[in-house]
Amino acid sequence: MMEDTPDVFYRADANGLLIFISGGIEDFLGISAAQVRGAAFSSLFTDPREHTEFVQDLLANDGFLPTYDITLKHRRGHNVWVSASAQMLIDAKGYVTGIQGTLRDGGQKRLKFAKLNAQNKNLKSRLALKDRALREKSEIIADLEERLNELQEKFRDFASTASNWYWETGIDHKFTWLSHSLQDSSLHDPMNALGKCRWDLAVEKNDKERWEVHIADHMAQQPFTNFEYEAQMPDGATKWISASGRPFFGKDGGFLGYRGAARDITQTKLDAQKIELRERQLREAVEATPDGFSIWDHEDRMVICNERYLDMYSTISDELKPGVPFQKIAALSALRGQYENDTDPAAWLHQRLENRRKSKGGYEQTLKDGRTLLISDTRTADGGIVSVRTDVTRLKMAENRVRDFAFISSDLFWETGPDHRYTYVSNELIDVTDFSPNNLLGRTRWEVALQEPGGERMWENHRKILNAHKPFREFTHAYMRKDGKKEYIRVNGMPAFDNSGAFLGYRGTATVVTGQVRAQRALVTACETAETANRAKSEFLANMSHELRTPLNAIIGFSTMLREEIIGPISNDKQKEYLSDILGSGEHLLEIINDILDVSAIEVDELKLEEEEIDIADTFDTVARMVELRARQNGVTIEKPKHFDAARLLGDRRRVQQILINLMTNAIKFTPEGGQIEMRVALEEDGALALSVRDTGIGMDSEGVKMALSKFGQVDSGLDRKNEGAGLGLPLVKGLVELHGGTMDIESSPNVGTTIRAHFPQQRVVPTTSENMR
Repeated sequence: MMEDTPDVFYRADANGLLIFISGGIEDFLGISAAQVRGAAFSSLFTDPREHTEFVQDLLANDGFLPTYDITLKHRRGHNVWVSASAQMLIDAKGYVTGIQGTLRDGGQKRLKFAKLNAQNKNLKSRLALKDRALREKSEIIADLEERLNELQEKFRDFASTASNWYWETGIDHKFTWLSHSLQDSSLHDPMNALGKCRWDLAVEKNDKERWEVHIADHMAQQPFTNFEYEAQMPDGATKWISASGRPFFGKDGGFLGYRGAARDITQTKLDAQKIELRERQLREAVEATPDGFSIWDHEDRMVICNERYLDMYSTISDELKPGVPFQKIAALSALRGQYENDTDPAAWLHQRLENRRKSKGGYEQTLKDGRTLLISDTRTADGGIVSVRTDVTRLKMAENRVRDFAFISSDLFWETGPDHRYTYVSNELIDVTDFSPNNLLGRTRWEVALQEPGGERMWENHRKILNAHKPFREFTHAYMRKDGKKEYIRVNGMPAFDNSGAFLGYRGTATVVTGQVRAQRALVTACETAETANRAKSEFLANMSHELRTPLNAIIGFSTMLREEIIGPISNDKQKEYLSDILGSGEHLLEIINDILDVSAIEVDELKLEEEEIDIADTFDTVARMVELRARQNGVTIEKPKHFDAARLLGDRRRVQQILINLMTNAIKFTPEGGQIEMRVALEEDGALALSVRDTGIGMDSEGVKMALSKFGQVDSGLDRKNEGAGLGLPLVKGLVELHGGTMDIESSPNVGTTIRAHFPQQRVVPTTSENMR
């Protein structure tokens, strides 16, 4: 019977030498049992270390291994995978006398089991013949019985250690015998299974048709192999069983039942379910990918691809199936015009396969329909390829748009990394600056720039801005071209960050501004020169005015004494008239000189205010009295404010009076006879105090206002020629008002009149108890 079983039975002594091995070993390893008997069990192993591990695991498991995978050597040199079982043999004294077990080839199991049944049947026939022959020889019969009992004992031992368990049914297909290994495997309780059919122990599922076929085979007394079913366990759990069986018959050919083997395949089923789940998850993940995705095995045959991939390659989608070689797909792509390609299809195919062989990723493909794909091929550990196709058509369009703008833009483009070193510069920037890429890429701005004297602080502040990751505009610095010319460039930059907020560097524009910088510097130099000349002029006029004032005071004093006849009478009226003219001219000239001195002092910042609280009402009365005679002589009336409400101003009393006198004098001078002049004071919304003079004179247009505000400017009018002046009145007023921190504005219309307001800031206004001022 051991020769007929699909398993190979073996027994080794305490020294590891095989003292028995069944004939099935020849099917396993290509050598006969006779050749193996007496050899070391370890010699069957491919690697002696594996035999050592086998023995160690046997010891660690209390001398019993129900199943253990090992690799044995075939006579022809290849390896044979075997599922082994082992059990230590221990005598009555507790000594290990050897090991015994089974070896099973999963691939040959059914064939061996069928052979076992046939041989078992043949054995029974031969035993019957021998039984008749040996009836006359009781001693021989007794010996045969003893040997048979020994053989059966061995079979039971081997069956108890086999990974399969064995069964037998009667003619009614109910179990009549089950091997002890069944009980050890916790599959069925033999007492519970005996007397029941296999389908009585099965879990009801939606597979009735399959069970009907299986039962029909039994009724037809047909053999069956690897019939899988789910059985109910004693503890309520279910397990998957794979059973194989053959019918056996009596001497008369009558059907007696089935004999066979079964094994637990629950773990295999669970593993298959896990694989199926993972494959389904993989498929769902692949389909959820927005890019075209495909996987190819180590022979470059397609394993899987998603719908997005099929959509991208619509002209060859009918061929994109698992198992198709990539070379075929590439050839069809070239022949069917999948790509926008002007080269020879054979040359294109050669280059495409070469890129594929190198797993060259990160390149672009342009399809016939105009779409652009970014190709990324990644080689896997087992030699396969994961291929991703990303549609970058919009990105390419945006990139081309930016390039077009960059081409026509006067600005140049650049980019730096987190260390502020250039990582990209546009070709235009290289052309304009006369730098090569090596002179810019990998270097910082200050390493490229020309360091000018006194520019240390400028660069220090610039680096602080960069390190703080802040935007900057119009940072201008010098650089030296290769031809030795000094140029200037103006840079704008914005910091760039990734989605997590990590700083990536700067992106920005640059403009060559050499001409602007030079023009600006020339303008500054010209302004400084003009300012110096203006100051020199003012200082000259001030010095000359001082020089003129001394003799002029003498002229005014002596002419006054002569006119008043202090030193004696003047009998000639003509002389008195001349003396009056001399006195008037001297006083007029003194006024001009005083104005020149004040304007010059303001320009050189030498005029100092003597501040005090000023009563505005008293100031207006004083000024009105001083100009009243001149107003009457010109036939002009003056109207003063009716209410001042004790308004007071913090300022220089003499300079405030001077402001009002100049404004009133101008108003009288440019107002024709019969005209009117109004003096006003008003507290404005922002708390400032406005002193104004309005006349009904000839007025001015905008050009006239500009002329009146310029130094020594004269408004060309027939009236103003009656009272010639130096043209310093309004510039002096404006300077004095600004010296108080205020402003002056003019409203004027030709033939309507002029209003001039002097606004003094809120901090110079002394608070009052009433707001009723006009």
